[in-house]
Amino acid sequence: MFFGGTNFGFMNGDRVVTSYDYDAPLSETGNYTAKYWKTKELVEKFVKERGLPQLLIPKPPEYLKPKAYGKVKVVDYLSLEDVLSKIKPIVTQKPTHMELLNLGDNHGQHFGFINYRLANLQKFKHLKLTGGVSDRAVILIDHKEVVTIETNKDYELNVTDSQFANTTTHTLDIIVENMGRVNGGAEMNSARKGLNGDVTIDGKIGSKFETFPIELKQQFVQQMHELKGKPFVEGIKSPSLYRLSLDIKESPSDTFVRLDGWTKGNVFVNGFNAGRYY
Repeated sequence: MFFGGTNFGFMNGDRVVTSYDYDAPLSETGNYTAKYWKTKELVEKFVKERGLPQLLIPKPPEYLKPKAYGKVKVVDYLSLEDVLSKIKPIVTQKPTHMELLNLGDNHGQHFGFINYRLANLQKFKHLKLTGGVSDRAVILIDHKEVVTIETNKDYELNVTDSQFANTTTHTLDIIVENMGRVNGGAEMNSARKGLNGDVTIDGKIGSKFETFPIELKQQFVQQMHELKGKPFVEGIKSPSLYRLSLDIKESPSDTFVRLDGWTKGNVFVNGFNAGRYY
């Protein structure tokens, strides 16, 4: 790999971040590394000493350093319910992998997240996911996160009264993330993302799932930008979209986003999916 660049969106390979700076001659920022100068030196040496065909070795262009823009603050946020309110759910009798959803034009969902919802439940004590998930799931009860799991084996969870809201009926959400696809091998055409089997609540298999495909395409993210957000507060207990504002008056430069203290998610810039962070 000559240029240790990055890809964007959900187009990472398998379960890795969208950065491929594998000690390449050019770094992810486009900077020259010691390996670059050594490679250039060797090419020039071989051309001169071994009579190789003459190669045009241009003068390297000036490296434009990334610029630090300082800290930015969260302006407001949209809750998971705000996001789901803009997605028409697909009702399925059983959990369906994202690729097998009927989104029209004979295709399913390729990337992003998929939310499985069972509503109007009574309190329950035991939850079982047969076959686990592919690849990562956040389980929420009454819109609050209970646990995050990464397993494709049967998973069981004991639930306490304190994890339910003070309401007459309750809602179970299971948000599954497609963390990436392999780029070779037998699984290329067989890998499926989402819940891998039944959802069993106190021994009874759940049915009639409201399934929300959360693709987070650019047009959808821009629509989210138009929604009025809620004032940001510390300690939000469910996946959310956070809005930050950076005002650049001059011509913009390359930069990086540091997310110290954050956990896991995606960064969008003016609706464009820059990629995952951990």
